[in-house]
Parts: sequence; C-alpha cells; structure tokens
Amino acid sequence: MGFSVILLGMVLVVLLAVSVIAFIIVQTFGNGAAPLKLSYISFGLLVMQWILFLTDFYAIFPNEIGDVVFMPAWFIACGFGAIAIIREWKNNSAVAVVLAVLTGLSFIMAVFINGIGNM
Repeated sequence: MGFSVILLGMVLVVLLAVSVIAFIIVQTFGNGAAPLKLSYISFGLLVMQWILFLTDFYAIFPNEIGDVVFMPAWFIACGFGAIAIIREWKNNSAVAVVLAVLTGLSFIMAVFINGIGNM
C-alpha cells in the first residue's frame, strides 16, 4: 500500500468530515444567504481541475507543455478559491467552509504532485 493510497484515503475522510460539518452548520444556522457567483466559479474551477487530473487529461500534452500548463492551473485555481473563501465568509460560512477544504486539499495535492514531479 503506497503513500498515494494513504493520501487518497485521508482526502476522502476529510471530504466526508467537511460534508458532515457543512450539513450541521446549515441545519443549525439556517440556509443563510445564497452563495456568491465567485464561489460557484471557484468551486467549478476546482472540480474541473480535479476531473482533468483524475482522467489523465494532462497526459495527452507533451511533457514541456504539460509542465507549463498543469502546475500554474492548480495554483491559480487555489488562489482563486482563497479569494472566494475570504469574500464568502461574511455571506455564507457553510459554503466558505466547504470551499476552504476543497481549496486546501487542492493546494496540498498540487504541492505533493510538484514534489513528486521534481524527484
């Protein structure tokens, strides 16, 4: 059992925990205000980045182009998510928590992939 499988298991546990926490927050404090459009866009970018990564979309590019496109896209999506979290926190904290976890996991995964790629 490799480190990647352990990391995937930890990511799944954290996502499950965040989903439960977000559900509890929504049930406790009500639905609150509707999420901002920036949060929808950020969430869409992060999910799209994960889908492209898990389906090996970046493998169709040559190595030089893949390296130029892949890592900046991850970090730009994470930065955009961080901006959305800051703006969303005042509007709807339940959405901000879910977005924060997805952004954090994406950032950790990007650093992990960058570290493996530089070995």
